[in-house]
Amino acid sequence: LSVMSSTFQANAAVGNGGAIASDAAEVTIVSTTFTSNTAGASGAAISAISSSDVTATGIVATGNVAGGTGGAISLVESSLTLKSSTLSSNAAGQTGGAVNLELGGLAIQGTTLTGNVAGVSGGAIYCITIDAVTITSSTLTGNSATSTGGGALYATFSSPVITSSTLASNKAPVGGAVFVSINATLTLANTVVRSNNATSSLDGGGGGVSFRQAQGATFSNVQFIGNVAQQRGGAVEFQGTGYSFAFTNVTVSRCAAPSGGGFWYDLQAPPSPGWVFANDNAAKAGPNRASLAKSLAWTVLLPAGYLPDSQVPFARNLQISLLDAYGQVVAVDNSTIVSITAPGGVGVDAAEVTLSQGQYLYSPSSSTIALTLRPNATTTFQAVAFVANVGVLRSPWYPVTFRSCAPGEFINGGLRCSLCEPGMFSLAPMSTECTMCPAGTQKPLRGNSSCTACPPGSYSQMGSPTCHLCDVNNYQPYSGMSSCYPCWPNCYYQKTSNWTGMTSCMCSTGWVQEDNPTYPGTPSNDALNQPYRCVKCPSGGDCSTVIGRSFATVQPLDNYQAEASGLNRSFIACETTGVCATGYQAYEGNLCTECAPGFGRNGDYGCNKCPDAAQNRAYLSAAFFAYVIFMMVTVQSTMAASAQPKALHSILIKIIMNSIQFNALAVSFKYNWPSSVAGVLQTQRKASSVGTSLISVDCFMTDQTTMRAFYVQCLLFLFLPLMMMIGPIFIIVPYTWFRHFIQRARGAIQYGKDQYITAVVVGLFVIHPNIVEQTLKLFNCVSLASQPGYTYLVADMHERCWSGDHLKYALGVGLPMIILYVVGIPVAAFLVLRKNKAQLDTQRMKMRCNAILRAETYGFLSQGYNKEAYYWEIVVMGRKIVISAIAVALVGMDIVQSLSALLLVVICLVWHTYQHPFESKLLDQTEFLSLLNSFTTFMCGQYLFANVTSSSATLITVVIFMSNVIFFGFAIKALVGAVLQMMKDAKSKKVAKTQSNAGEGNGPVVMNNAQAATVVAAAPAQLYVMGPNQQMVPINAAVLANSQVIPTGQRATMAGNDLTLESAQESSTPFMQKQPSQVATAEPLMQPRSTTEITYMIPPGSSPQAGT
Repeated sequence: LSVMSSTFQANAAVGNGGAIASDAAEVTIVSTTFTSNTAGASGAAISAISSSDVTATGIVATGNVAGGTGGAISLVESSLTLKSSTLSSNAAGQTGGAVNLELGGLAIQGTTLTGNVAGVSGGAIYCITIDAVTITSSTLTGNSATSTGGGALYATFSSPVITSSTLASNKAPVGGAVFVSINATLTLANTVVRSNNATSSLDGGGGGVSFRQAQGATFSNVQFIGNVAQQRGGAVEFQGTGYSFAFTNVTVSRCAAPSGGGFWYDLQAPPSPGWVFANDNAAKAGPNRASLAKSLAWTVLLPAGYLPDSQVPFARNLQISLLDAYGQVVAVDNSTIVSITAPGGVGVDAAEVTLSQGQYLYSPSSSTIALTLRPNATTTFQAVAFVANVGVLRSPWYPVTFRSCAPGEFINGGLRCSLCEPGMFSLAPMSTECTMCPAGTQKPLRGNSSCTACPPGSYSQMGSPTCHLCDVNNYQPYSGMSSCYPCWPNCYYQKTSNWTGMTSCMCSTGWVQEDNPTYPGTPSNDALNQPYRCVKCPSGGDCSTVIGRSFATVQPLDNYQAEASGLNRSFIACETTGVCATGYQAYEGNLCTECAPGFGRNGDYGCNKCPDAAQNRAYLSAAFFAYVIFMMVTVQSTMAASAQPKALHSILIKIIMNSIQFNALAVSFKYNWPSSVAGVLQTQRKASSVGTSLISVDCFMTDQTTMRAFYVQCLLFLFLPLMMMIGPIFIIVPYTWFRHFIQRARGAIQYGKDQYITAVVVGLFVIHPNIVEQTLKLFNCVSLASQPGYTYLVADMHERCWSGDHLKYALGVGLPMIILYVVGIPVAAFLVLRKNKAQLDTQRMKMRCNAILRAETYGFLSQGYNKEAYYWEIVVMGRKIVISAIAVALVGMDIVQSLSALLLVVICLVWHTYQHPFESKLLDQTEFLSLLNSFTTFMCGQYLFANVTSSSATLITVVIFMSNVIFFGFAIKALVGAVLQMMKDAKSKKVAKTQSNAGEGNGPVVMNNAQAATVVAAAPAQLYVMGPNQQMVPINAAVLANSQVIPTGQRATMAGNDLTLESAQESSTPFMQKQPSQVATAEPLMQPRSTTEITYMIPPGSSPQAGT
């Protein structure tokens, strides 16, 4: 349907559409006028239903009236596009004075809606739809809704968008211009909302816009000007929750309401950013913004320090106020009733009051508050109110403390404070009664809050008005005491003419006053029993001169030092007797163990003046060359002894060295050795560590050196085994080169290798005890105080244990030395011996291929031991390690340490007696006496922990000396015998060699059956053997098949006229047979060794014959 340039006037319809009714049609209306048309139901001018699509341009609808909805236009499930039109003075009995839209779309552009009236809501437009509703560049003025809301627009379940429009002078009970209801959103952009009015005096909210249970509000560049609400939210009100807000440049000016001149909300606060409030908005509560009441608060407080009396009304003002979310008084509230409550047990006397403009002032001149509770009690109270649309609100608990009875008063009858009588007092406020003055005090006046304590030297009983002086032999050092103490034993006292009572007893000379001692049976100091007592002066302290000396004033005696903690509870004997107190210049530091500058360490704690630099270098050079010579002799002796199984001198020397090294550690134990015995042990200790005894590292260090000498010594010992491995190279390599290239001796290189290994083995064995001792010194600490935390390194008393440098060296040097040297060297030696056990079992198996004996290489470790005890040298090393560990690990536990050392010696002695590890009975006896000497030394030490009498000391000295004489006498005798026998054997071999060179001694030689003979020299004409009596015996040379050479070290047997060599499988291969046509030849012997051994057995019934 198309309608153009027409006029519809005074038409009427009983139902819908007074002028035009459309059902599912497209209607286009242009430049048409609708005047005074009526409809009994909806749409007095136009009614469109059932998906109709109405487009109206340039129409004028005036004075149309509908009894139901849509005074001019009504749409149900239809859409309307309205452009450049005017809808004025239309009326609807219910909703939509101009336009009523239900479930359809609406687009209004450039249109004026003015003076339209709706009986219920939506004075100009009412829309309930999910389709788009847009109002652009239009004016909605002077419209009104009579009953509900939305003078210009009522929207529910819809999302109207108003852009570039003006909403002015509209009015409705709620939402003077716009009412946005359930599930609806409103978007305003570039729009002016001016002079609208929410008229309801009961519920008039939102002079411009009212949101109630809506979903969202989006305002951009919106001006609210001169809008008025009769209750809240002059510009806008928000009720409900679940909103989505977006505000940008929203300006509010000249808006007014009793609460919230700008906006007001009840549950969900709109964000403040985006709002701009002018200074001309007006409201009783919140000219710009306000909310529903949120809290009760005390806004006028009682003065600070005010203490009311119980059951008496407060004498100061106290005000309660009803506040909104912005802390503003809800000044529109004149009906809320407030009551006062308090915790149980507290009486409350306060009438219910009604707020006036949101507040009530409790004052002495009007209704006030009175609480009942004991004096000096503290309680709280609060205001409670039921607020409409909010519920119950409670103020914060207000604390109040009642005045208490002052000291010197007591509660009389539970309500009144009275003064205490003389002799009575009350110290604390709110005392229920007055108390008698205690013993040791006095109180002559009435009403005082305390009693005066008796001064020191006096006492009193309970209730006594005066104090009594202590009599002689009694004292009282404290004030306020009920009695005097009797002076303890060993005290000094003297009564004077002006006696004022004794305040203390002074200890006599030789005794020390101990403060607050702990008595047996009490868990702590018992000052009331006896605050002082005299204790014996600590050992090493000087208490000989001053009466009443305390520990703080005790001085050390000569040769003693006070404990490191400074408490003077104990004194420690200096290690260098006779020099501590006198201050001898060589000694300083803890226990006088530190050498002063210019002095060097001699032994453990001795100090000698350092020689000049040249002498120091000379001493060092001499020690170095002496050690080199010692090592050369020891290596050569070891290799020679390995070739002579019966040579015992080197083994005896080793037993003596082990004994000295083991017994020397006895001087480290806390035995009170007699001076003569201590001298012997010190001598043995210096002999066992000659390097550190003769050469002091201190003397090689300059004043600029910050490292402690002991740590330098530790570093030297850390690298000493490496130097022991490198040093022999500089001697053995040149010598071997000379023998191999110059003298062209056969086997020189292999011999040099064996010499090097032997030198390293011997060197490590010699220094191992010193390495063990030096390593364990790093962990040997001693406490220098009666309090924990004052442990110092025994080897260097300057160094605090387990902190600073000591911790670094203990972990960085000591721990690797324990692993590599203390444990590593014995373990490595044991593994080598175990690996070569088969070659060490018999003399026959001591050979290595091509004539070099492995026994010469490792002979120092296995020499002298039987095949079952090939490892015994490791046992000897182990016992020296364990005794050193006992000396370090059990320091401070003298008895346990001593018994552990004695137990170790007993175990070693029993083990040796059971094992008999040596091949020779002589060696077993020597080792047994060595261990017995050690047992005697440590056993005698058990009796030397306490001071012994001179006769006991003499007896112990005699026993130890006799033990040492027996052992060293036996050992030296055996050693001398072994050396003489060695010299005799060497002489016999020299004669035999001379005879060989002269061709003497040809002829048959008859030897006993099964006697061993050893070939010791070979010449072109004859062989020489060593007989059973160590006698050189010449034998005519045999004829060698194919001119073969006798292998050095080969074992052979004699069978008739044949000399048969034995292979590793013990098979017999004829080697030398009688062939007169040939002449025997022999390989020239290598000169560094005078003999080459071949051992064979003469079978029973056979004898060496001439020519064999």
